[in-house]
Amino acid sequence: MRRIAIIVKKDDELSLSVAKKAIEMMKDSAELIADEYSAEKLSLRGEKIEDMECDAILVIGGDGTILRICQNLKNNIPILGINTGEIGFLADLNLDEIKYAVDLLLGDFEVEEKCRISAEVKGQVLPPALNEAVIITERPSKMLRVKVYLNDELLEDFRADGVIVATPTGSTAYSMSAGGPIIHPNVESFVIVPLAPHKLSSRPWVVSSENEIKVVPTRVGKDALLVLDGQYVRGLREGEEVTFTKHPSPARFVKTRYSFSEKVRKKLMNL
Repeated sequence: MRRIAIIVKKDDELSLSVAKKAIEMMKDSAELIADEYSAEKLSLRGEKIEDMECDAILVIGGDGTILRICQNLKNNIPILGINTGEIGFLADLNLDEIKYAVDLLLGDFEVEEKCRISAEVKGQVLPPALNEAVIITERPSKMLRVKVYLNDELLEDFRADGVIVATPTGSTAYSMSAGGPIIHPNVESFVIVPLAPHKLSSRPWVVSSENEIKVVPTRVGKDALLVLDGQYVRGLREGEEVTFTKHPSPARFVKTRYSFSEKVRKKLMNL
């Protein structure tokens, strides 16, 4: 019997309603658990996300909920998302696809892996990022001076609001909004995107994910923030070096009937 975890978006009645329908469909065919918040709302056995051991996780909510889970998971459990938010690029399925989601989870589903970013500051390894790492000015309208190195060679030196280092998954998120390219998930790469650079020659870079990227905010008196997937935030002082590499453990998702190009057409081209 499959062991399935159900996690819902916090304080969202629609997510709870969808979860209850999914539970009704699966209760006789799978052992169902939930994270501590969802368990209380759905009358299921609760476990901490970081302690979960199960065959798959059904996430009902938006991309933010999935990103939070990915940062906390210790085991690479496959994730399947039903979107109750706005775009839902990571949450593949719509509200009317509950039965399809249940059939996937109870059947012989395929898994696709997505590259993540590992970040390190002063020897401290930070939570992995599935979408992007952002270094941004702590105070609005105050620019940073940023140096970007690729394998210890200077790549860029510019003043800007900040810089994004994104995965192919994250190329359709903040990076795209900041003018970066859409990267197909088959391309093993990172994209480096300056945020509002004060330099005409500063453009996005696409580099191999096998490279090491270092970003150093260098402007004296201008503190910065490092933000990972919009979930984890750490302050940076002038001169503090942030090192980005490919995380050794990719995120894993249940493969659905929707291809990457189809999701781009449906979710991003008609906003």
